[in-house]
Order: sequence, then structure tokens, then C-alpha cells
Amino acid sequence: MPITYLRGDALSDGADLYVVTVNTQGTGVRSRGIAGAAYRKWPQVHTEYLRLCRDKELEPGDIRIVGGYPLNVALAVTKGDWRLPSKLVWVRQCLQKLQEHLIEAKPSHVVHMTKLGCGHGELRWEDVEVLYEDFLEDLRCDIRVFSL
Repeated sequence: MPITYLRGDALSDGADLYVVTVNTQGTGVRSRGIAGAAYRKWPQVHTEYLRLCRDKELEPGDIRIVGGYPLNVALAVTKGDWRLPSKLVWVRQCLQKLQEHLIEAKPSHVVHMTKLGCGHGELRWEDVEVLYEDFLEDLRCDIRVFSL
């Protein structure tokens, strides 16, 4: 299915999976951007994220599915240090792992996500968009990419 690009809230109702960008530090400070919004909406996601960071279970390029039906959130680790930019290689790894997860999941998945690594990650969308097309465009899922 083609990827749909929308303006609005990536955390709006209607998705089977929400993809949220994170770093590996989990300082306990409420995050900005999509992660901060997700933590305010779903505090249990923030609690699990902090545990994963504390136990040093996250590496840049990882995808971790947290929550549980009906709320599934994929933590996409696009940064190590929150103060530094994302790296394109980490976004690539996240999208490849997300692709693998979605192939194993039910094919009718609706996925809400943002432009990974862009915004606070400082990557150029023109560079990241190619990766979205490579890894997500041909899946039998409804991929919805949101921007404000």
C-alpha cells in the first residue's frame, strides 16, 4: 500500500501501532516532540521506556514494542544522547526492524508515525523519505506519516 502523508496528531485514535522516537538515556525529564506527547497520553509507555533505559536494553537503531493490545507503541531509538542529532543509519535500522515486525504482524495494521529523525533529530526529510519508501511502501499495512 502507498504511504499516506497527513497533517495532524500522530497519536490520534485509529492506529494499531504508534511509532515514537526516543533516545537511549531516559533521564526522567519529560521529552519534547512526539515522545513527550506519547508519555503524557500514555504514562505506562514512559514507565516502560525508563525501565528499558535503566536496564541498558536500548541501543540506537532498535525498535521495541511496548504496551499491549489495544495500545501498542513502537519505541524507535533514533538517538543515543538526547542533545545530539539522529543518524541516518539509525533511522535506517529502525525502519528495517519496523518492516520486519509489520511483516510478522497482521497485514491490515494501521500505523501512525512521524518523520523519524527529523525535527529534533535534525535530519533532512529528503534523506529520510527514501528510507520510508524502501522499507514501508510495499507493505500490506496502512502507513500514515504525520507532520504538524
